[in-house]
Amino acid sequence: MNKIAPIFGIVFIVFSVFTGTVNYELNKIQYPGAPTNFLEVSIVWAMIPYLLLAVLSFVAAYLTSQEKKSAETEMPSEVRTTPTETPS
Repeated sequence: MNKIAPIFGIVFIVFSVFTGTVNYELNKIQYPGAPTNFLEVSIVWAMIPYLLLAVLSFVAAYLTSQEKKSAETEMPSEVRTTPTETPS
Protein backbone atom coordinates (compact mmCIF):
# COMPACT_ATOMS: atom_id res chain seq x y z
CA MET A 1 0.00 0.00 0.00
CA ASN A 2 2.84 2.37 0.78
CA LYS A 3 4.34 2.22 -2.70
CA ILE A 4 1.16 1.89 -4.74
CA ALA A 5 -0.85 4.78 -3.25
CA PRO A 6 1.41 7.56 -4.63
CA ILE A 7 1.36 5.87 -8.04
CA PHE A 8 -2.44 5.90 -7.98
CA GLY A 9 -2.34 9.57 -7.00
CA ILE A 10 -0.15 10.41 -9.98
CA VAL A 11 -2.37 8.38 -12.31
CA PHE A 12 -5.47 10.20 -11.04
CA ILE A 13 -3.78 13.57 -11.64
CA VAL A 14 -2.95 12.51 -15.21
CA PHE A 15 -6.57 11.42 -15.73
CA SER A 16 -7.73 14.74 -14.34
CA VAL A 17 -5.59 16.72 -16.78
CA PHE A 18 -6.71 14.49 -19.65
CA THR A 19 -10.36 14.92 -18.66
CA GLY A 20 -9.94 18.68 -18.45
CA THR A 21 -8.38 18.99 -21.89
CA VAL A 22 -10.90 16.68 -23.55
CA ASN A 23 -13.78 18.46 -21.84
CA TYR A 24 -12.43 21.84 -22.95
CA GLU A 25 -12.14 20.74 -26.58
CA LEU A 26 -15.61 19.17 -26.57
CA ASN A 27 -17.15 22.28 -25.03
CA LYS A 28 -15.49 24.46 -27.66
CA ILE A 29 -17.08 22.34 -30.38
CA GLN A 30 -20.45 21.84 -28.73
CA TYR A 31 -20.94 25.38 -27.32
CA PRO A 32 -19.01 27.79 -29.56
CA GLY A 33 -20.58 30.96 -28.13
CA ALA A 34 -20.74 29.91 -24.48
CA PRO A 35 -19.46 32.26 -21.80
CA THR A 36 -16.06 31.54 -20.32
CA ASN A 37 -17.49 30.92 -16.85
CA PHE A 38 -19.62 28.08 -18.19
CA LEU A 39 -16.60 26.43 -19.75
CA GLU A 40 -14.51 26.83 -16.60
CA VAL A 41 -17.20 25.42 -14.33
CA SER A 42 -17.89 22.43 -16.56
CA ILE A 43 -14.17 21.62 -16.79
CA VAL A 44 -13.67 21.90 -13.03
CA TRP A 45 -16.69 19.70 -12.33
CA ALA A 46 -15.32 17.07 -14.70
CA MET A 47 -11.92 17.12 -12.96
CA ILE A 48 -13.09 17.10 -9.32
CA PRO A 49 -13.61 13.31 -8.91
CA TYR A 50 -10.10 12.51 -10.12
CA LEU A 51 -8.55 15.26 -8.03
CA LEU A 52 -10.33 14.03 -4.90
CA LEU A 53 -9.15 10.48 -5.52
CA ALA A 54 -5.59 11.77 -6.00
CA VAL A 55 -5.72 13.65 -2.71
CA LEU A 56 -7.10 10.59 -0.92
CA SER A 57 -4.32 8.45 -2.38
CA PHE A 58 -1.65 10.86 -1.20
CA VAL A 59 -3.23 11.08 2.26
CA ALA A 60 -3.32 7.28 2.49
CA ALA A 61 0.34 7.10 1.49
CA TYR A 62 1.28 9.74 4.08
CA LEU A 63 -0.65 8.03 6.87
CA THR A 64 0.87 4.67 6.00
CA SER A 65 4.38 6.10 6.10
CA GLN A 66 3.67 7.77 9.46
CA GLU A 67 2.33 4.49 10.82
CA LYS A 68 5.46 2.66 9.73
CA LYS A 69 7.68 5.31 11.33
CA SER A 70 5.83 5.11 14.62
CA ALA A 71 5.96 1.32 14.55
CA GLU A 72 9.71 1.40 13.97
CA THR A 73 10.30 3.75 16.88
CA GLU A 74 8.12 1.69 19.24
CA MET A 75 9.73 -1.64 18.44
CA PRO A 76 12.79 -1.33 20.73
CA SER A 77 10.65 -0.39 23.75
CA GLU A 78 8.32 -3.32 23.19
CA VAL A 79 11.10 -5.89 23.09
CA ARG A 80 11.28 -7.49 26.50
CA THR A 81 13.98 -9.76 27.67
CA THR A 82 13.33 -12.58 30.04
CA PRO A 83 15.79 -12.90 32.87
CA THR A 84 17.84 -16.05 32.78
CA GLU A 85 18.65 -17.97 35.90
CA THR A 86 22.24 -18.88 36.48
CA PRO A 87 23.00 -22.10 38.31
CA SER A 88 24.58 -21.53 41.74
